[in-house]
Amino acid sequence: MGFQSPYSIPEFIDPHSTPKPPRGRYRPLWLPLFYIAITRA
Repeated sequence: MGFQSPYSIPEFIDPHSTPKPPRGRYRPLWLPLFYIAITRA
């Protein structure tokens, strides 16, 4: 599953250890896309 990726749950939640979301219209889509990326990794 996605837990075999380099990202852990605390790193996913902590804004200091995750890439900052892009500003603008794509911001609402950043978290779902990031979640899909780490779960499919």
